[in-house]
Amino acid sequence: MDQLPTAEELKKIWDAVPPDYYQTGIQRNILQRIWHTNKLRTVLSLIPHKPTTILDVGSASGWFLSEVAKRYQEARSTGIDVYDKAIAYAKKTYPHITFLEADGHTIPLEDNSQDLVLCCEILEHVIDPHQVLSEIQRVLSPNGYAVIEMDSGIGCFALYGIGGRTCGMASGKTRIFKNIPRKN
Repeated sequence: MDQLPTAEELKKIWDAVPPDYYQTGIQRNILQRIWHTNKLRTVLSLIPHKPTTILDVGSASGWFLSEVAKRYQEARSTGIDVYDKAIAYAKKTYPHITFLEADGHTIPLEDNSQDLVLCCEILEHVIDPHQVLSEIQRVLSPNGYAVIEMDSGIGCFALYGIGGRTCGMASGKTRIFKNIPRKN
């Protein structure tokens, strides 16, 4: 099993990434454009209902959340990330969305407050993935839905649903999960 990164290692990684990484990559790199737009299309296809609140855990510079917010314009959207430069960029670029410099290990939102939680390609970059998942579960409303995506390292990504009924893979395989237990 791979060793989880330390806080110092993660800080070095974050500082090496330009705040506008996603926006620039999608504009200038055809492969990134294809990857991220296909990921967006897949995630949107997994959302079973119209959310009134959306949280993106690990929102970086906000591109992905801004695209989801275009689909659900009436929803109150919030993005959190620990990378201060990316959050500052997101606030400036997408002023209609709330962005907070915050850690997914301790999400600064009320229990049961989010109808939709997105966590895309984040768990492999945190110190304690189980704690982040626990926090997602804590803020997820009783009828809410979470889309958790992880980079598989094999050229495609996996998407999982928590709290809803659907889980899928970008490869087209779909699994159904029912009644995932929630901590009280």
